[in-house]
Amino acid sequence: MHVSQRASLAPGRVTFKATAALADRLTEYIVREHSYDVPEVLVTPVIGGHQKYLEWVRDETQQE
Repeated sequence: MHVSQRASLAPGRVTFKATAALADRLTEYIVREHSYDVPEVLVTPVIGGHQKYLEWVRDETQQE
C-alpha cells in the first residue's frame, strides 16, 4: 500500500493472538509502529476455550 493511500483508509480492527507473557512486548511494538498518537490497544485475558486451540496459540507464540 502506498503511503498516500493509507491516509484515505477508514480505521479498522485488528486482532493479535499472543500469550500473556508477550502482551507487554506486543503492546509496545504496536504503539511504537502505529501511525496514531494514541492507538487503541486492549489486552483481554482468556479464561478458557478450546484446549487444542489454546495450545496452538501457545506453540505459535513461543519465543525461540
